[in-house]
Amino acid sequence: MEKRTMKFINCNGFGDVSVLQIAEREIPVPKEGEVLLKVVAFGINRLDIPQRKGTYQAPKGASDILGVEASGYIVNPTTLEPDQSRPVMALLVGGGYAEYVTVPKTQLMDVPKGISVEDAAAIPEAWITSYLITRRLGGLKAGEKAFIYAAASGVGTATIQLVERVFGGDSIAVCSGEDKVAYLKGYFILPINVNFSDSEQSLSSTARTRNRIQFRKSANSQAMQALTLSLTALDQPNSMKMSQC
Repeated sequence: MEKRTMKFINCNGFGDVSVLQIAEREIPVPKEGEVLLKVVAFGINRLDIPQRKGTYQAPKGASDILGVEASGYIVNPTTLEPDQSRPVMALLVGGGYAEYVTVPKTQLMDVPKGISVEDAAAIPEAWITSYLITRRLGGLKAGEKAFIYAAASGVGTATIQLVERVFGGDSIAVCSGEDKVAYLKGYFILPINVNFSDSEQSLSSTARTRNRIQFRKSANSQAMQALTLSLTALDQPNSMKMSQC
């Protein structure tokens, strides 16, 4: 039987982005309780950078291919025929930077209506992490304030949007560096630039005197509404039950 191969992004050693090269290997075979996903898009996360540089070791048993979130279509592992009627997104333990990846069924989620399969690739890691932190752990309610560290990060920017637009809260966004301040000011709110060697009193004073500005509405309100409905469904009974395949 002829071997079936896929393209993937390989780390040819450790270092900067120059070590990333297109390579080929056999398509992975799903184990019991897994499905084979034809990847349409994958998310790029900060976690990928130290792994690429060799300063982070992936968990035992994880794929040596980068990528912890992806979206696409479930395929028949024999024929590789995709079920295009059902776009899905997945949280991965590596393997996303490839044409195909195996996914445990418990880590698979349907793409919310109103969100493209490409955009959905960026939901599992940052957005669901943000939702669980603010809603499940923090119990944030309308009118309350959320103090967000590393606000220019993926989880940080997702948290700002959820706090401001979904939960009706107030974000105090903290970051370090004028470039991050400019980024946050242009898209979200007026942030606070903090040198973490500053005293706690200085930080507190800065937070109290901070001026709020109007949060800019998303250009795609339909997609934001769809994402909101999908995430708020996590509050329902048995909400941690993922897609059934």
